[in-house]
This record gives sequence, structure tokens and C-alpha cells, in this order.
Amino acid sequence: MGFFRTWRYSSLQGRVTPLLIGMLILLPLYPILEGERGAHSGQIVQMAFTALIALGVWAAAGGPWLLVISLILAIPAVALNFVSAEYAGAEVLDAVFGLLFFLFATGSLIHVVVLGRISHNDLVKGGIAIYLLIGLTFMHLYRLIDAVNPNAFVFYQGYQGQERGGNWADYLYYSFVTLTTLGYGDIQPVGRFAQSVSITEAIVGPLFIAIFIAALLHYRMQSPGIDHGLRSENRSRQGDDD
Repeated sequence: MGFFRTWRYSSLQGRVTPLLIGMLILLPLYPILEGERGAHSGQIVQMAFTALIALGVWAAAGGPWLLVISLILAIPAVALNFVSAEYAGAEVLDAVFGLLFFLFATGSLIHVVVLGRISHNDLVKGGIAIYLLIGLTFMHLYRLIDAVNPNAFVFYQGYQGQERGGNWADYLYYSFVTLTTLGYGDIQPVGRFAQSVSITEAIVGPLFIAIFIAALLHYRMQSPGIDHGLRSENRSRQGDDD
């Protein structure tokens, strides 16, 4: 019972660091691993996606019920990612479950960061992880839009003209280019719903950074000794469990 009491405690103790490291390593590598535009994901990409899902389950599992919900969403997301590589008809469900899982993981971390009593280090790591998860969530939404309407995006290749349709890496790239408001223009949304979602992500990116910086400043100004208080409380809890 002591384990479950600690598990229900609103903190990020050790749960977000593996996910953050995994995303910082794997996300920049996805376009290289994916291969040519329009090709299906290879086994390396699928295994990397599975690793991210597993790390996301652990990060979002702030309690037994949250773990159950994470697994309910994660297992179909991983299975459909492998299935969709062979059967194009599964791409919609693949995108739906990927979207639901990363949306849940993002919401779970936001809940802990906003309402939980966490240390300054956990606040920083949690904020960065949420920002990257937002990009992954929108990426799956773009995949879903493309699966429903293949003409929603136009891909430009310099002087070679244009082509339609993208893969996992294309929408990952487009999502983070939009989230950071870089807007290179090599991928353009032409469908109305795709344009609306792109506008939303372009607003969310800078807004989140502004709120995150304000939260960090407020945290430091509110109580310089809060980290010490949290460490004392954690030691007290561990003593009670023993």
C-alpha cells in the first residue's frame, strides 16, 4: 500500500527524464531514419516510435488508473503503427490512436506541472517535455488529416515541381516547423481544416513558451525554499512507508 500512496503523489520524480532524453535523441533522427518521402516507415522507425510510446506511458502514469488508461491507448497505437506499414487501410486508426495517446500524455504532464507540488528541476524538464509532446500531438493530427484527405497538404521540391502525400517524418518535420513558427514553406496546408489546425499550432507554440517562462519566474520568486521543502516531504513519506 505504501507504494501506491507514493505513486499517487503528484510529482514527476524520475518519470519525465527518460521521456525527455528519448525525444531529444530520437526526434531529430526520424527524418533520416524514415527515408524517402512517401515511403512507409521502416522497422527502425517503428521500434523508435514504440520506445517513445513506452517512455510516454511511464511519464503519464501518475497513478494506477492513469497507467491503465495509458496502456489502453498505447497498445493499439503501437500495434497499428506496425500494421499500417503493410495495410494502408489502417492508417486512419493508426493516426487516431497515436493522436489520443500523445494528447493524453500531454494532458497528464500538464496536470502535474500545473497542479502538483514539484521541484524547480521537474518544472523545467516537465515544461520542455510538454512542448515536445505538443509537437508530436499535432503531428498525429496532421497524419489523420492526410489519411482522410490526401489533398490537404502540398509538398514542394524546389525546381522539380510539387507532389502530394507525405509520410511520418514529413508531418513530424512540418509540425515542429509550425510549432516554432519557422514556416519554411516547403510543405503547405491547402485544405481549410489543415490550415485551421496549422494556425492553432502556430499560436500554441509561442504562447506556451511565454507562459512557461512566466511560470519559471513566478516559481523562483514565490518561494526560494520550496525545493528544500519538497525534499523534506519526500523523505518523510519514505519514512512513513518504511
